[in-house]
Amino acid sequence: MRAPRIPHGAFTRAGPTPSRSFGEKPRMLDLLLLALGVGLFGLMAAYVAACERV
Repeated sequence: MRAPRIPHGAFTRAGPTPSRSFGEKPRMLDLLLLALGVGLFGLMAAYVAACERV
């Protein structure tokens, strides 16, 4: 079976993609996930401490 022919220029450059600066919205997701992780760690530590007292 032969491979299909790809016309010249089928794979052209799309141009530069816009880059985000560090002060935009994706940083908020990082802070939210960090706060969620710290909160879950605190809940697990409190659970362990409460279970040891019983």
